[in-house]
Amino acid sequence: MNLKKYQGQLIAIAGVVAIGIIVATMPIKSSEVPVIDEAAETNDLEGVDSKIKTAVEIITSGKGAPMKGIGLLKEVLEEDENNTEALHYLGVFSIQSGQFDKGIGRFESILELEPNNQEARLLLSRCLIGNNQPEKARIELDKIMQSEASKELKDGANELIEEIKKS
Repeated sequence: MNLKKYQGQLIAIAGVVAIGIIVATMPIKSSEVPVIDEAAETNDLEGVDSKIKTAVEIITSGKGAPMKGIGLLKEVLEEDENNTEALHYLGVFSIQSGQFDKGIGRFESILELEPNNQEARLLLSRCLIGNNQPEKARIELDKIMQSEASKELKDGANELIEEIKKS
C-alpha cells in the first residue's frame, strides 16, 4: 500500500482528531461585549453563553441534529458578528466536516479581532493545510513560533511544520 498517495487524507484525519480532543477538553469562555446596562448585559451574556454552550453540547454529544447546533452558533453571530467564541466553534466544526474554506474565513475573522490569538492562528494553519495551501500555513506557523505562545501551541505548530515538510 502506498501511504504517500493517502498522506494528505491521513494528515487531515489526524488534524480532525486533534481538534476534537482540543474542543472536548476546552473550557467555554464568555465573549467580550461592551458594557451598556449591567442588568441587561448580564441577561444578554447569559443568553449568548447559553446558546453557545447548548450548540457545542448538541454537536459534540451526538444527541441532536448537528445543524441545530450550527444554527444556534450562527444566531449568535447574527446578534454579534464579532463573537470570537462562536466564530471559534464554527471554525472547529468546519475543520471536523472538512469544510476548510469556511474554517479559513472564520479563523481569519478571529485574527482580525484578536491578532495575538495564537490558537486561532494554529487552527487557521490546519485549515490552510487541509485546503492545499501549505505555503500560507507555514507563514502563519512561523508567526506562532516567533510569538510568546504557550509551549503547547508551539508544539502543535511544530507538528504541522513537520507535516508540511513531509508533503
